[in-house]
Amino acid sequence: MEIPIDKIAQNCNVLENQVLEVMSLLGNGSTVPFIARYRKEVTGGLNEVLLEKIDINILKYNNIKKRKLSIINQLKENESVHDSVFNTLRMSWDLNEIEDAFLPFKKTRKSKVDLAFKAGLGGLAKQIYNQKQSISKTQINSYKCDIYITNEEIIGGIDY
Repeated sequence: MEIPIDKIAQNCNVLENQVLEVMSLLGNGSTVPFIARYRKEVTGGLNEVLLEKIDINILKYNNIKKRKLSIINQLKENESVHDSVFNTLRMSWDLNEIEDAFLPFKKTRKSKVDLAFKAGLGGLAKQIYNQKQSISKTQINSYKCDIYITNEEIIGGIDY
């Protein structure tokens, strides 16, 4: 997957071959001021402002390319993703559109609260919050599971 040279040329109002030459020079380690002063014949006389704009666009599209590849690799593990999502990701260079296509498949982080409720500590938390009755150690022990082994961990889990 290559970055869209045509879009960079259009954004900067330059020719595609000028973008390619600038990319080549920057890839070989030349800096924008050096290219502007000593490589005008190669770039077709582009000034430093246009060279900087091209450089920024190259960086922007390289970052979008990296994000697209990362998303595609994550989605390849998920067999429920339709081919149209992959096509959208491959064709788009709009970061918002790419993220929107990925959003339904994005894994959410589990908070400590989510873990506590999943472990069944919701009932104990409600009892403590309502304070209708004092909670004994045996009641707390009844909430032990793989995640929360000790009484301190159980109480720590319901603190959130």
